Amino acid sequence: MGVAIPDVESPWDGRHRNAVTPEGSEADASLHLDIDHRSFADQWGGQDVPGGALIGFRVASREGLDVLYERVTAAGHPGVREPYDTFWGSRYAIVLDPSGVAVGLMSPMDPDMRSAPPRLDHT
Repeated sequence: MGVAIPDVESPWDGRHRNAVTPEGSEADASLHLDIDHRSFADQWGGQDVPGGALIGFRVASREGLDVLYERVTAAGHPGVREPYDTFWGSRYAIVLDPSGVAVGLMSPMDPDMRSAPPRLDHT
């Protein structure tokens, strides 16, 4: 299909990959895959985020992410992680689809919004 899934640095190995199309770059990846076991999901998104696969979608702007989150939750879909500023410089939120699958919403990265990553528990 022409989609490359490059290796990533620890500590994210085994937990996160960006799918890169032949026309794009990893920074522009349109599909993000996260596999979260329970302890990692608890740290990342809180007790309400289910362990397992998380499907991620890019949103055009930080402000657009907040608007989309409000629209999706107002339509009755559970919001399990309200929008927040991530350490990698994006704005991020998690909602559940009608089947209970976690869906991540992420704005483009802003280098001015980066901070130190959290310490991860690898249990």
